Amino acid sequence: MRYPGISQDIDNLSLLDICCKQWLSSVQYATNDLSQIDEKRVFTLKYEDLVKNPECVIAICNFIGIKNSDSVVKNYLNKVNKTNIGKWRNLPMKEIETMMSVLKDELSKLNYIKNNN
Repeated sequence: MRYPGISQDIDNLSLLDICCKQWLSSVQYATNDLSQIDEKRVFTLKYEDLVKNPECVIAICNFIGIKNSDSVVKNYLNKVNKTNIGKWRNLPMKEIETMMSVLKDELSKLNYIKNNN
């Protein structure tokens, strides 16, 4: 779902600004929707944790009722790319500042960064 006002923003903002606003809207939308579901039916996992720890794949399999997760884990290990974690830190500082101006509060809520107002 596109965020409200994206049509106007396309003419006035950079692609980076629009992507940040879309990511923020999507995360907030998902968080709100997930809060409406019984917590026993929700499995929350950070991408970084999934990539760093194959045990998370087993936990997901258990959560969704897959009894034998060996083939799933094997497939996962053959496809996961740990080098993607934190790549955003290699962006030019100006782009990071732009991203943080839009995303800082949400990233702080999600425990990705500390918000030291």
